Formats: sequence, C-alpha cells, structure tokens
Amino acid sequence: MTVFIINDERGMVDGKLYLVRARMSRQKKCKVHVNLPLYVVMDRVCVLCHEMFSHERPNMRAECSRNCFRSEQFRRCLDVFAPPKEFDSLEEILQTASLKDSDDLKR
Repeated sequence: MTVFIINDERGMVDGKLYLVRARMSRQKKCKVHVNLPLYVVMDRVCVLCHEMFSHERPNMRAECSRNCFRSEQFRRCLDVFAPPKEFDSLEEILQTASLKDSDDLKR
C-alpha cells in the first residue's frame, strides 16, 4: 500500500491521505509495506532527504527506498536525522568527521 499526502499550491498539506494498492510482487519482496505506520515513517525519511539533497542527487528518493529501505542511502538519510552524538574531546570529533588536517582547527 502506498500513501500519498497531497499538498496544495502553497505547499500546505490538506490533511488527506490517499491509499493506493501496491503491486503484489512488491509487497512480497518488502514486508515493510505490511506495517503501514513503519512504512510511512521510512518513506518520510526518504522524502525529507530527497528535499534536502535532490539538487545534488535527483534520484535520492528512489535510491533511499531501494532494496526495501536497506540501501546505503537510507542509512545515510537516517544519520542526517539522528540525534547528535556526544563527544568527549575535539580529537574524537575530528576522527568522526574524518578531517585530515586537524592541526588547523586546534589553533
């Protein structure tokens, strides 16, 4: 089942949900479609990620939901919306960010 949320010309959600039956083969392959609340959340992550990065990756939504939301893009999108991690030191932050020249930031 696919959920569509319709926006008006001003970008406002009109509060209506439109449910459309998905192809049976798709449902057999991806069991997340059986759990509608979970599917709505996972698809929303991909939609928001697409809105943020579609200027760089026009197919972001499709890449995100590929392979039943098991793609690397979906994991990256989840990381975007994950709560920030707590770090103990500047060194730990730099290692996480993979910055090569950390001496410049220490000054």
